[in-house]
Amino acid sequence: MRIILIICFFLVGGGMELKAIPPISIEKSLSSEIKKTLGKADFSLIPVSIPDKFKVNGKFYFINSGANEQLKYAYFGRLITGRSGNSVDSEVSDFLDYIIFFSPLFQVLKVKIVRFNSTHGTEVCSPAWLKQFIGYTPAKSLMVGKNIDAISGATATVNGITYDIQSKTKILNEIGGGK
Repeated sequence: MRIILIICFFLVGGGMELKAIPPISIEKSLSSEIKKTLGKADFSLIPVSIPDKFKVNGKFYFINSGANEQLKYAYFGRLITGRSGNSVDSEVSDFLDYIIFFSPLFQVLKVKIVRFNSTHGTEVCSPAWLKQFIGYTPAKSLMVGKNIDAISGATATVNGITYDIQSKTKILNEIGGGK
């Protein structure tokens, strides 16, 4: 009886993932976006060590592409946006994988959604909507409904990506010695 209960716990309680989501190659996705942004393939990605206190669900990179380049840092992360209620397996989380590019002074230069796993709220992937994050620095505040446009039907996603961009920019600024 205990074995049956334990198996049920793992299957129902999330101890075992029932529907695997194919992994995405972080370096391949990031390299592709950097090549597009810089217009050249001559660069290297150096992982940035982040102290455990920050609880980052992604990776920061230093982009070594030349002394005069404005593109210096990148963050590749996953944002869990909720549970998918429309899929066959309702235990699979909705998520998006995204990249933030930063200047040497930790200013957001670009945000790109590289994978979106949800049945609604795809408007957050729009380059036009993502442009509102360009120029963000930790000295500013991001607030949905004030300086970030809300999207009907994508409230959790909009709030999540807004919070994440603000949080990751502040973390990079702090570890990079910014003010």
